[in-house]
Amino acid sequence: MKALDDSKLVDYLVEVDCSENPELETLSPKIEACKALQKLFAQSCCITAIPTQLCAAKDTLKLIDLSNNKITEVPVELGALGALEDINLSKNALTALPDEVLAGWSKIEFLNLSDNKLTRVGSLAGCPKLYEILLNGNQLESLPALETPHPELEKYNAADNPVKEAPEGYMELCEALKTITF
Repeated sequence: MKALDDSKLVDYLVEVDCSENPELETLSPKIEACKALQKLFAQSCCITAIPTQLCAAKDTLKLIDLSNNKITEVPVELGALGALEDINLSKNALTALPDEVLAGWSKIEFLNLSDNKLTRVGSLAGCPKLYEILLNGNQLESLPALETPHPELEKYNAADNPVKEAPEGYMELCEALKTITF
């Protein structure tokens, strides 16, 4: 990432992969120069925070994989990533995913939040294109609110959580649901 700081290539980069780099603790704030960025891979590093500068690519960034890091929160500003279709934040230390973030992810299809410390996930009402959601291996006592139809949701995994029961009629808003794991 440091090599990109002074490079003019950042204007044209569409994919950045700095995965499996145990010495990488932060993504450079200069990532905001990558305004055409479509894919960011940084799994299996030691990243502790998601830079809000990613929002510079709000109209182009479609995929983020920051799995297997040490991230504790998702900044509210990331709700501005309106083009986002796929995000993998599994195997981190997240405790919550706020409504404000999810409300901006109207194009999200794949949401992987498995194996964190989540006690709360905001409403999924702003994510009508959701196809697959992985919430397994957390500390959720209740499921995230659906509130609106999710006609494309086919896979829902909330196994290994202390959820006692789903609200009545919860899955009726998911007419395409093929696989559910509790």
